[in-house]
Amino acid sequence: MGNTNAFLLQSNIDQVLMYLNSNSFDEFEFHQCSVSILSQLSLQELLELDSITIHRDKIQNLLNQLVRFNHHGMAASWFEQRTLDARIALNNTHLIFYLLRIKNDILDYVVNNTNLQKLVDTYKEIIDGSIINRLTVLRKELNDNVDLKNAFGLFLIYPKQEAINAFSAFITKYLNCNDPNEYAMDLLEQLESSFRKIGMGFIPHITADNYRNASLFNNFHSNFVVYKEVEAIINKRDFLAQKYPLSDLDSRFLLDFDREFSDPELVKSVIRSFFTKYFYTEDRVSAERYANVFIANISILPLTFEKHLLNNVRSTILKRIANKEILYRFVSLFYEFQATDSSENKKGKFIEILSAYIPSDILTKSSINNYIRRENVGKSLNDARIDVQKLFIQKTDSQ
Repeated sequence: MGNTNAFLLQSNIDQVLMYLNSNSFDEFEFHQCSVSILSQLSLQELLELDSITIHRDKIQNLLNQLVRFNHHGMAASWFEQRTLDARIALNNTHLIFYLLRIKNDILDYVVNNTNLQKLVDTYKEIIDGSIINRLTVLRKELNDNVDLKNAFGLFLIYPKQEAINAFSAFITKYLNCNDPNEYAMDLLEQLESSFRKIGMGFIPHITADNYRNASLFNNFHSNFVVYKEVEAIINKRDFLAQKYPLSDLDSRFLLDFDREFSDPELVKSVIRSFFTKYFYTEDRVSAERYANVFIANISILPLTFEKHLLNNVRSTILKRIANKEILYRFVSLFYEFQATDSSENKKGKFIEILSAYIPSDILTKSSINNYIRRENVGKSLNDARIDVQKLFIQKTDSQ
């Protein structure tokens, strides 16, 4: 094989800088090429280019060619590309959160070029227009019916205290009509998802007067509800039962990672990789955090995580393993633990942990016992074991 280290992919910015570093073009060629270059760059790439200090004059000369473009058409095209999936997949509450986030990302830049600033302003106007239009629709939705998926939109629509009162009334009614243990988990998952979408520690109250303002992106005067306040509203009802996953399991079945595994850090690292690949695919940071919660849950060490977080992680796992392929891989994770670090005692622990963690209507204890103890299994489970083995190999090779 050839030397793969010599094969390097260059970013669009790097290619532009190489071109500008060349003195082999004349003024006419530069103006011709500039149109082609600028039409290929995203807004974020143009902003990054604008912030670069080397080749300063040439970069600014290039960006000045933006005057030759239809700013609204260019900005609208970027907006369509950036939000296409979100407009299909997200409800109005989460879409507004997402729009606020992409606008906030732009506000982080200091724009030096006048023509680029005009383009940025046009892009922000398109985002603002979409936000206020979606807000109008959301207001009608909330007037008609507040449900779990749009409830966090109350904080967008109403002033802080009014929104807190409305949200508190909603969860009281919601949890009185449903099983608290199950549906409180959904609320906490929506909490995490909402603040992840918006990318800020607060949810701004948006009106027809302020929707264009940069003041929506700071909370200096504490006018907007913050994560901890919403979490407190949810937790104060104590609708999360005192029980948590494995709380009824005899502690002798919990794992002592340092004593029972020859390489406990490898095992934990594989669990984190598994969570990233199968449970929290959209957010690596959350995946590793929740993997640590799960590791603590099955460990004999004293718990340092709150019960609602333990329940929240289990709720997510149960939703994911409704997919049989992921279920087989989850069980195979424990099979590989005992296969690579064999111990009859650990096999028994894995069976007890999994049968207590997974409801019997998803997988019975006898099935778990067979999956953990049997070497010869069907194709689906064998494929699952092979996939999990690859995680071990990847982690072992990286150490």
